[in-house]
Parts: sequence; C-alpha cells; structure tokens
Amino acid sequence: MGEALDNIRVVLVNPKVPGNIGWSARAMKNMGLSQLVMVNPVEHRFEDVKLFAYGAEDVLKRARVFGSLTEALRDVHLTVGTTRRLGKKRRPSHLLRDAAEKIVATARDTTVALVFGCEDKGLTNDELSLCDMVVTIPEESDYPSLNLSHAVAIVCYELYLASRTEPQAPSLDLASREEIERMYEHLGRTLAGIGYERTGDRDLLKNIMTSFRRLFGRAGLERHDINAIRGLCRRIEKVSGLAPNERDERDEKSCSPRGPRADDLSSSPKV
Repeated sequence: MGEALDNIRVVLVNPKVPGNIGWSARAMKNMGLSQLVMVNPVEHRFEDVKLFAYGAEDVLKRARVFGSLTEALRDVHLTVGTTRRLGKKRRPSHLLRDAAEKIVATARDTTVALVFGCEDKGLTNDELSLCDMVVTIPEESDYPSLNLSHAVAIVCYELYLASRTEPQAPSLDLASREEIERMYEHLGRTLAGIGYERTGDRDLLKNIMTSFRRLFGRAGLERHDINAIRGLCRRIEKVSGLAPNERDERDEKSCSPRGPRADDLSSSPKV
C-alpha cells in the first residue's frame, strides 16, 4: 500500500513556527508520506528549518507553496480537514481511526489532501467548507490542544497503520475539488434564480448552500454524482425558464468520463 501513501499530501495552512514545518516533514517521512504543501507559510530559511527535519530534508526540498488553500486543492479529489473544535456551525467530524481506512482506500487511485490549520487558531469555517471530510483526534485531557507537528505525526501514523492492512473499501471515481466547486456555483445560481434570496436578516441562499456543503461533504462526491446534481439544475433551469450558462455545459462535458451530459436526468419526468 506504499503507493497510497505516495498519493497523500499534507497541507499546512498559514504555519507560523518554522520548527513545526521541519518537524512535520520529519513525521511525514517516518510514516512513508512525502508530499508537503504549504499555504502562506511564515517566512523562513531552508537552512534553519532543516535542523528540525533531520533526515527529511528531501521532503522539505520538494515542498510546494501556494497563495491560497483553493489553489493548493485544485487537483485534489478528496480533501480531509482536521479540527479539535466542534460546534453548531462546524462540519460533522469523524474520529481519525474510523476514517483512516477510507482515506487510504481512496488514495490508492487518486490524490488526497490532509489539511491542517495554523498553530493558534486551526482551520476556519471557510477553510473547513472546502473539505470533503473532517476528522478529529480524540483526547482525554483538560488541555485538548496538540502542537501542529504532533497532530501531523498522529494523523500520518494512523494512515500508515491503515495502509498496512488488506484494503476493504472499494476505489471510488471521486470528483476533483475544482469540479465540486463548479457544481456548487451552478447549484447556487440555480437556487438564486428560483427565488432563494436574503429575507430580512436571513440569507436563505447562504444558509441552504451551507447545508448542502455539509450534506454532500459527508458523502465524498463521485463524478456521476456531480453530473446528476448538475443535470437536475439544468432541468430546473429549463422548467423555470432560466437562461442556461454555456460554461456549465462545457464543464459538465469535461467532468463526465463517458461523454457529454452523462447522468443528466434527461430521462427523468419533468419536475
């Protein structure tokens, strides 16, 4: 299962401590992971950081840096966010060990990103909204706050263990982050067109899109799911008299592995 670990990238968002970058690289190499990505990291010198990455200098040298999390996830098919904070407005989370098998199984055939927030605040709600799955490391402590590099080490360890067992979960043809975001744009535009809008202090469109992101984020959307949802949007647009968007048509053709308009609900009765 080494090839699965090769497809998993660790994404550090706004890391503020150079030592944590080095320690994270070392933890990754300990557990067989090699793809390190950073989003707006603190300014640092390679010579200083490598002191904390003893033996993992190659991971640091290959690390990529992006200006935004959206850019860093552009070619990713499954994005896993990490958090210790739970709340009404936060995504439902899975215990890390329970999710590890699915993450590794998905990484057999496609790219997976593990996203970690900055040391003092973790991932924001907006950053978590870009994740398909959210995992939590269980802790029994009055001080439930792990150092960033410690969290990276624990997550990488659980994935390493999962990679050593016989795979049980089937491989999925998951949609990329870019395809999913285009689907959300299409869905939001369609809902706005049929009357979902701000009413007083309630933003109906924003609320329902947040609910859809929570719902779909639990599932791990495959390409045929994306095509089906966007096909439903097209049917609503047609019945409601909304003007179609040429980009939507082009996007769906590129998303479908079987040609244009796959799973577009064209055979379904009118709604």
